[in-house]
Amino acid sequence: PIKEGVGRIAAEHLWAYPPGIPIVVAGEKVTEEIVMYLTEKQRQGVELHRKSGTCKEKLPIEVVV
Repeated sequence: PIKEGVGRIAAEHLWAYPPGIPIVVAGEKVTEEIVMYLTEKQRQGVELHRKSGTCKEKLPIEVVV
């Protein structure tokens, strides 16, 4: 789930469409606020996108060591 992304580092840019402005950029630490925003956007029916396509369940993240 998206909530698992808190405290991890984004591996890719992530944006909501519309409007298409990045919400998370590669290398950014994912915060609780970001996850709450993304969850709300999904609830509203806004599609989340990344370079490799849409993002339905998981964030494109890497584990912080």
